[in-house]
Amino acid sequence: MSNEMAKRRILFLFAVILCLAAAVSIVIGCKNAVKYPAGSFDFQYDSAKVFSLGIDPYEETLNPSGLQESLGLKKYYSSLQANQFPSMIMMLLPFSLMSPMVANWVWMICNLLFSAGVVWLIKKLFFDDSYSMLCQESIFFDSKDALLWYSIFVSLLFIGLPWRNNIGNGQHTIMAFFFFLLSVYLSNKQKDISSGTALAISFFKYTLTFPLAIYFLYKKKFKTLLVSIGIHILLTIVAAIWLETSVIDMIIKPLKISSRFTSEGFLDIGAIFGFGKVGMIIILAVILVMIVYVMSGMYKGTDNELLSLLVLVSLVATYHRPYDYFVLIIPVIVFSFKKKDALLRICIWAITLYSFVISKALMVIGIPSRFQHYTDFCFAIILYVGMIISVVKPSRLLCSKKKYNK
Repeated sequence: MSNEMAKRRILFLFAVILCLAAAVSIVIGCKNAVKYPAGSFDFQYDSAKVFSLGIDPYEETLNPSGLQESLGLKKYYSSLQANQFPSMIMMLLPFSLMSPMVANWVWMICNLLFSAGVVWLIKKLFFDDSYSMLCQESIFFDSKDALLWYSIFVSLLFIGLPWRNNIGNGQHTIMAFFFFLLSVYLSNKQKDISSGTALAISFFKYTLTFPLAIYFLYKKKFKTLLVSIGIHILLTIVAAIWLETSVIDMIIKPLKISSRFTSEGFLDIGAIFGFGKVGMIIILAVILVMIVYVMSGMYKGTDNELLSLLVLVSLVATYHRPYDYFVLIIPVIVFSFKKKDALLRICIWAITLYSFVISKALMVIGIPSRFQHYTDFCFAIILYVGMIISVVKPSRLLCSKKKYNK
């Protein structure tokens, strides 16, 4: 047997083992999503239900009147937490026509479809180009093995705790991530209105996709941005009329509710260092300047690197719990196939393995919370170092000396 054939068989066996583990993880996540009565507790079904009755879900969250109990929702959701903007809650209104458990089943199926879409879009937008370039540079990688390598990366995505928690908790990150990637894909096809519509839906998880939307500024896709913003403005006005309140309240109240959770993040700056409002504004301003600095020096062929950087920026700058960290799959794919950038690759893989596997393992074996906090802090520093490497050494991102014609 030739060395080439032996290598391919080992790779195939490794891919099969990971795919089986991924299948087990998917089954566990789906079971958690429809578990009675605690499955999909982050779905925001209760917020949509209250909204559909013409009752302000934000006021009910801030000053509970017992409505949740009277609607029979208390056994499914411990408390009403309407922390989404009204335009986003309105996207869930079709689910309010269903019973809670039926809605959970339908939402789980939707998340599986969104996950399949994410897998397809990541391959189209990131993997194909990265792997093709690597095959040209290295004799170790063969174009015939592309599907095997991609199945390994996809399996890691589904095996990891973040994706499984997204499905089980009924979170919206998978949906938001899918529609953001779809927006990028449609934008590349010059379909600005469709791209803007997809981007508007992706803002459901605005703590993730607002920073990522900087990409469209870089590409000068202003029509896409205007369409996405216009949709939310229109829906917010409709919501204010429906709930008989002011547009200002429809913006201020969800932000007020969301602010309750900013200290409950994972590795973001707010969670690790606990800066006050002024400190966070200063930090965010510094990060924005760094991003502008990088974008001013981007060259042809580095769009994927910019998106990878923006993923890191989003996880650093805004509030995120561990279940959002499955989006690290983009920088993992983009930088794993680069011959250079070894330190950056180590940082990204370290934080990915920590958020996907290690942090959960530490909880399972009963590590004291103080030690867990120190561990989070150390890996947060790794995440910050990875981001800074991308920013302060923009030459690491450059693939060509020819300016990109934006």
